Amino acid sequence: MGKFYFDIADYVVFSGMLLVSAITGIYYGCRSRYCKSEEGSDLKEYLTGNKSMQAFPVAMSLVASYISGVTILGTPAEIYNFGTQYWFIAFSIWFSGAIVAYVYLPVFCKLQVNSSYEYLEMRFSREVRMLASVLFVMDE
Repeated sequence: MGKFYFDIADYVVFSGMLLVSAITGIYYGCRSRYCKSEEGSDLKEYLTGNKSMQAFPVAMSLVASYISGVTILGTPAEIYNFGTQYWFIAFSIWFSGAIVAYVYLPVFCKLQVNSSYEYLEMRFSREVRMLASVLFVMDE
C-alpha cells in the first residue's frame, strides 16, 4: 500500500478552513468589543446564552460536547470485541445522569451557579475550587 501525502488541493482546503475559522473568531471578537448590547456582554451572558435559549438547542449542545468523535467511532469496535458487557457502561451513564438531574441540578438552579467549581468556591473556599480544577486537569 502506498504512502499518502497532501496534494495542493488538500493544503488549499485545509488552509481555507483555518482562515474561515480565524476570520470568524476575529470578527465576533471585534464586534463584541466595539458593539456592546444594551444589557452588556460579559462572560456570564456568554456562558449561559443570556438564559434565552430553548431546551432543545441546549440539550443538543450538551450531547455534542459530551459524546466525542472517538466515542462514536470506537463504540462499535468495543462492542464487537467485548460483546454486550458494554451495555453496563451505557446503563451507568443513564443512572448517573438521573442522579445528577434529581440531586445536584436542583441545588445548582436554586443557588444560580453555572459550574461545580463555582459551587465549591461558594460552599468552601477559592483554594478548594483551585484544587478541584488542578485535579481535574491532571486526571485528563
